[in-house]
Amino acid sequence: MAVFEFYTMSQEDCTALRANRHQCTALLCPCKPLADMLAREGGIYAPLSMDDERLLQGFHLVQLTRSVSGLGCCIAMRACYQAVCKRCLPSVSQCYMRQKRMRSSTSGYATKRVRNNMSEQTAAERWAEHLQALGLTELEALAQSASYRVRGANSYQFDLEYTGSLARYRRPGKRLRTFTSVEEATAYLTQVKREVEEYPETLAKLQRHRGYRGWRIRPYSSSSALWLAETYTFIGRGNAKGWRALWDEKDRYLTFSTPEQAYDALLAMQKELDDLERQFEQE
Repeated sequence: MAVFEFYTMSQEDCTALRANRHQCTALLCPCKPLADMLAREGGIYAPLSMDDERLLQGFHLVQLTRSVSGLGCCIAMRACYQAVCKRCLPSVSQCYMRQKRMRSSTSGYATKRVRNNMSEQTAAERWAEHLQALGLTELEALAQSASYRVRGANSYQFDLEYTGSLARYRRPGKRLRTFTSVEEATAYLTQVKREVEEYPETLAKLQRHRGYRGWRIRPYSSSSALWLAETYTFIGRGNAKGWRALWDEKDRYLTFSTPEQAYDALLAMQKELDDLERQFEQE
């Protein structure tokens, strides 16, 4: 929808308009219905059409001729103002100033928003050019498909930062990883992408009665709103095996609000075991 633009005149044009009684009368007379409307419907806050805004502009131009000519207005100008109800003139004037301020603030906001968008676009373009110069454009596309992004890239190393919502990738060592080789980063992202794609299926398999790969997730018998994470391991003496839930430091069951949290606890347990195994191997 087109928007009416308010404007002002030069001093020479104001002087010429002041001398033209018929034009002043033609600009002021249509303002009478508008002034009556402003007196009835919400005052200066009444909604205006584009034609109403044109009437405001004409009223302002005639007012401007008075300010330019000073206090000694000629008889012609007094006659022009008698064509409009004097009680309504302040309402029309206030409405003009409000519409102009509102239009200016809206225009300023739009200009600022466009400038910010251009700045963001320019920064994104510069970063894309930087990645292209380092040969990391394809890696960035792969990283985004796995909910990662490339950051801190230079000629000898770069970082991969996880931006997704899975808790296991938000832990230290997973959330931010540093690589010096594109091949290593590609292999890691490919593995992550495969794990993310298989995540719903794996979660469903873990909730089966026989579990999946020695792990199981099941509802807690005392509260169906809680979940247990279990491992298939040796129980008691001998070689007997069975399902054992994870325990806390006080020998109580670890309970979880969602199956996803229970799965993350099993992954964290496996990571601790792997770290201990590597530590013993180094010793």
